[in-house]
Amino acid sequence: MSLRRRITSSALLSFVAKWTLVASSPTPPPPPPSFKWSTVSSVIAFGDSYTYVQGTAGRRNFSFIGDLQNLNFTKEELFENRIVQNQTGTANGGPNWIEYLTGCGVKPGLTNPRDCKIPLWDFAFAGAGVGEEL
Repeated sequence: MSLRRRITSSALLSFVAKWTLVASSPTPPPPPPSFKWSTVSSVIAFGDSYTYVQGTAGRRNFSFIGDLQNLNFTKEELFENRIVQNQTGTANGGPNWIEYLTGCGVKPGLTNPRDCKIPLWDFAFAGAGVGEEL
């Protein structure tokens, strides 16, 4: 006797009903993300001119503090440094994306990063490149 003949209509209906139930069951919601922006206490940025923030201890239109040829600065010098709202640093003549993201340094004038809700410490500089090996 072939398999086709052994399957009864009630068995077939039972199988279809179970498959329909499984196929139509809602999938469980994904778990909530583990990252929460509200828990970020500081942002340290690295990169090139698209990320750099002008600092009083940096080179104009180039860096927040120091540069590739002069990376020597003390902790005290870093903490005395201020974000300069650089009106020439972006195409729109205002804060860049990392300043908007953190809310730090978006107002005209000088900003102490430690006074921001999310302090921004930016080690990006204009002209930074990525080596070919990367």
